[in-house]
Amino acid sequence: MRILLAPNAFKGTIGPLAAARALGAAAAKAGHLPALMPISDGGDGLTEALAFGLGGRRRTRLVKNALGRGVRASYLLLAGGKAVIEMAQASGLAALGGEKNKPMSASSCGTGELIRAALDDGARSIIVGLGGSACNDAGTGMAAALGVKFYDASGRELAPGTGPLRRLAKIDFSGLDPRIAKIRITAFTDVRNPLLGPLGSARVYGPQKGATSAQVAEMEKALVRLCAVLGKQGLEPMGRKPGGAAAGGVAAGLAVFLGAELKCGAGEVLELLGAEQRVSRADLVVTGEGRLDEQTAFGKAPAALAALCRRMRKPLMFVCAQNRLSASKAGALGIGGVVSFEDLGATEAQSRACPEKWLKKSLPSLLSA
Repeated sequence: MRILLAPNAFKGTIGPLAAARALGAAAAKAGHLPALMPISDGGDGLTEALAFGLGGRRRTRLVKNALGRGVRASYLLLAGGKAVIEMAQASGLAALGGEKNKPMSASSCGTGELIRAALDDGARSIIVGLGGSACNDAGTGMAAALGVKFYDASGRELAPGTGPLRRLAKIDFSGLDPRIAKIRITAFTDVRNPLLGPLGSARVYGPQKGATSAQVAEMEKALVRLCAVLGKQGLEPMGRKPGGAAAGGVAAGLAVFLGAELKCGAGEVLELLGAEQRVSRADLVVTGEGRLDEQTAFGKAPAALAALCRRMRKPLMFVCAQNRLSASKAGALGIGGVVSFEDLGATEAQSRACPEKWLKKSLPSLLSA
């Protein structure tokens, strides 16, 4: 049987390529013909999935992490001058190296430095994958790294982070890198939340970055102030833009400061990988990620792949560490069967310690289900 192994990253434990290889080894051992297609929805594992599927050159640069410390981050340069940046490599929680986050001063500056490095490398278009950010500055740090200036009422340039935006009075675009206007920038996101409001960046994602309830309230006020100043200067409103909350509002910042187009990362990645053709050649598709739950249906790559398989009348099975979705709801997504590491007797600690082992164990159980 020809099996297409197409997992997403198992967040915090194993990337999509290593997961696909573990599943592929189990499929081959059972006498099947495996094909690997690691996937991503624009967050964890984006460059890894595209590098495996499309090739390209990985470029590494020293940039600032969200707290201003040096960190080595890479981007992918594909044929035709398309650069792919995973913002979490520079501005994500994982890039803090274990240091406690400071959500009010954390900045997306490093993401801007990666964009500048890609421009220096001759990129003619740039994809920015969003997710896992440590900052909630709506991309102001990123914009500052590319020449945009943010001033208070006294004409002093603001320090990085969300907190100082409470004092924002003026934004000066005159120093923005002129190369930005000559290229196409696309932001891949897996959320539809707007920047502001009860479903916005501060209130929904602030706590994930370590913000207290008081800091969340301050973040919201700072972002409201940013939107008000943008409005006064006659610029595009960013507060209600669908998807603007992604990556601490970096999605909104990419759109307003750099003219980026926001797209659903899952569908775009599948198109780049030629998923339709790959699925057509398979007898069975196996996907997965760390947790299958109600959120899987909202912009996640495995759900997009399940929808594609349903259209093409191809069976799809799901592997995960934890399953919190009923069989009927999984079926409604186009998932024909699910095996979790918990089903196989793994504790959470065991799942996180050795995900390859449990991925290999899960495939025979999935095929016999």
